[in-house]
Amino acid sequence: MKRFFQFLMLLATMVLSLYSCADDDSFSDSPSHFLTFSEDSVRLDTVFSRVPTATKTFWAYNKSGDGIRCQSVRLEKGNQTGYRVNVDGTYLGSSAGYQVSDIEIRNKDSIRVFVELTSPAN
Repeated sequence: MKRFFQFLMLLATMVLSLYSCADDDSFSDSPSHFLTFSEDSVRLDTVFSRVPTATKTFWAYNKSGDGIRCQSVRLEKGNQTGYRVNVDGTYLGSSAGYQVSDIEIRNKDSIRVFVELTSPAN
């Protein structure tokens, strides 16, 4: 009887563990769902040629009712010489085509964006 109870407890633990790993989040590509940002612009003050600026950060918040899947995150004008951008741990460098695709932000979650500039010499 004791062995049966132990087996039953082990089985129940395994079933609950597997059930808790279910990925039941829904994501939307709809343009009607918006992100909100902690900053409306990134200001890089006192920029010298070939000297990196301080790294600026901002947050992108998902306050909608569903998860949001961003199809593409990139600089507005593409590759901007000297900018280094990191979105949720992904560097927007030449190997990634200066963009990142399919970033998922769960409902009521956020991601952090880092921006730094090293201005080229004139």
